[in-house]
Amino acid sequence: EYKEEKIKSTKDVQELLGKYPGNRLFQKALEESDFENIGPTLVKYVYFNRLFGAGVANLASKFAQQTDLFRDKEEISVLWSDRSQEVASSIFAAAIDEFGDRGLPSHPTHRMLAQAVVKGLSSYSGFTLDDMSSDLRYIHTTFDKKVCDGYAVNSISDERQLFKGLGFHIGSELLADEEFRILDRTLCQKYPSLLQHLEDTFVTISGNSVPAYRWIGIHTTVEIDHFDHALHAANLALQFYSGKQQKSEVKQQIVEGVEEFATFQEGFMNYLLKHGT
Repeated sequence: EYKEEKIKSTKDVQELLGKYPGNRLFQKALEESDFENIGPTLVKYVYFNRLFGAGVANLASKFAQQTDLFRDKEEISVLWSDRSQEVASSIFAAAIDEFGDRGLPSHPTHRMLAQAVVKGLSSYSGFTLDDMSSDLRYIHTTFDKKVCDGYAVNSISDERQLFKGLGFHIGSELLADEEFRILDRTLCQKYPSLLQHLEDTFVTISGNSVPAYRWIGIHTTVEIDHFDHALHAANLALQFYSGKQQKSEVKQQIVEGVEEFATFQEGFMNYLLKHGT
């Protein structure tokens, strides 16, 4: 049954997400930007991303708590058959990076790296966040709750919402991999002087000297690793699932979560295209 109910490959998820236009909308928003609004456009993208790390950590914790839901049937004793933390660890792999960049001596959080992008952008183009208060408030009121709901932050014990949350996480990581590569490529081609400024600039965040471009640069590589871990978590969850549902139902809930994220991301990119330029 496990072999039949397995999300087989990255290609499976890519094909599932291919019908959603979110990243094409992101590409268009960046291409239609100009010098005056590229900074505010990127700040909105940074702001939109600020709760995802917390969502991943929450989701991992929720899975780790399900000690009766994931069991190795090859083991007889309940004392050593629980596999909930094994599933959770492959979700938490993304949170490890989010809460401390191991490639820098000060181990800044990815949130600090994102804040460094904003400071670097501001020093380049001179815009202020005061000019963006209404936009940031709109993002907060429109998208933040959906991020929390997607990652099952507000779910107490509903296993269906947990599996949808796992799918939401899978969709987030794979689409984000493409998002950051689109962003990096477009800055390189259209705004080389801005990219050079960010690469050369270090700003102070919480007393630490932080490179202004690292948040963008590092996410062109780490997101696909996070996706691989998330996909592994889904297949471990299917392998060890010991609840009352059919495993085909569990897989469908994971798939629904993937598509739920794609729809959510499409909504934000639509907003960015209409209001970012």
